[in-house]
Amino acid sequence: MLEKFIHIEELKSPKEAEQIETTPEIETNKEEERWRNRPEDVVFIEPPSPSPMVGYPLGLASLGANLEARTKFKAGILDCNQEQVFNGDENERTYELIKFSEDEKGNTTKAFNWEKFRELVEQECRKKGTKIFGIRTVTPTYEETRKIAGIIKEVVPDATVVVGGPHVSSSPKVVLENNPQIDVVVQGE
Repeated sequence: MLEKFIHIEELKSPKEAEQIETTPEIETNKEEERWRNRPEDVVFIEPPSPSPMVGYPLGLASLGANLEARTKFKAGILDCNQEQVFNGDENERTYELIKFSEDEKGNTTKAFNWEKFRELVEQECRKKGTKIFGIRTVTPTYEETRKIAGIIKEVVPDATVVVGGPHVSSSPKVVLENNPQIDVVVQGE
């Protein structure tokens, strides 16, 4: 795979920038290519929210980037507030995580599709060997977090489920005592 790049520090003036027509081609390191294509060791999950924020879960992205920079683990992110999740493989499989329905008055409602979530965990995580799942939770998503952890433990029984966020940080012992599907609580992250 060939990539084109230039370091911004190499540019001395705007005039020099205009003179650059193409950038040098370099061959991507094969080790880096293997890294990009291997399955995730850890999947961070943003649970479905009753009022999801628009945007990417930056906190989880930061955790994943730090994990990859400091260890040999590869991290992935599953945002359950997205209507569709793509697996990113050459097979390009799509999971419809949000289902829409219409009531008798014609009002459209949306709900999280738990069946598709289970299918996604089975197809994308169990088969690829993911063993560590980190779930971010706040009080409004705590019940969804518990359900996600339960599904993960049913599908991947030997998985380690780690939960963090303000809700569990306030009472980690209670969370662990009342939720056998949760293995670790991260407090004060």
